[in-house]
Amino acid sequence: MEKLVNEITEKLVACEVVDSCDAEWFSYAVQKKLISLISGSAFLIIGVMLTELSTAAAYLGSFYFLRTRTNGYHAKTFILCLLYSLALELAMLYLLLPELNTFWVFALNAICTVCVFLFAPVNDRSIHLNAAELKACKRSGRARMLLLDALLIAAYLLSADSVVNGLTLGNTMTALLLVIAKIKKENKDNEENDRVPQESR
Repeated sequence: MEKLVNEITEKLVACEVVDSCDAEWFSYAVQKKLISLISGSAFLIIGVMLTELSTAAAYLGSFYFLRTRTNGYHAKTFILCLLYSLALELAMLYLLLPELNTFWVFALNAICTVCVFLFAPVNDRSIHLNAAELKACKRSGRARMLLLDALLIAAYLLSADSVVNGLTLGNTMTALLLVIAKIKKENKDNEENDRVPQESR
């Protein structure tokens, strides 16, 4: 997929449809949209097969709604991304969903809110967010998290348990990927810091 998108981007640059300085960003954005469309459709189908439509829709909707502003861990290839996402979805639906009750719903969403406020957004090499963009994503990510919290409380008061559970799963998956990205970034930074003294000897 990456090769195909890059070839299309090169042709668009050659036709002056896309500016050459925006080529990398355009290619990345198109890849993200295609991956989200393909994986989102597949995961919705799987979710509906394993649980209620409202739960699956709330789960994937909240995840993509929040993830587009918080970012998080990304696999190195499209195939790995699909496999990891599938494994996480199955874990959420098979392991976490049956255990959800009022306590865990509010406890998990409180933890998710803290994670978003502390760790989001993740600025990886593919995105290259500048300081202004990081600030905007941080503000937007926090606003979206609070909006999802409000929706969850409203759904809880309306006794829409399937929606409450779906929102909890989506928020939890987003927070989990944020934490994984944070751990990997810290490990990478530590490795680079350890390498510098050795190279200076």
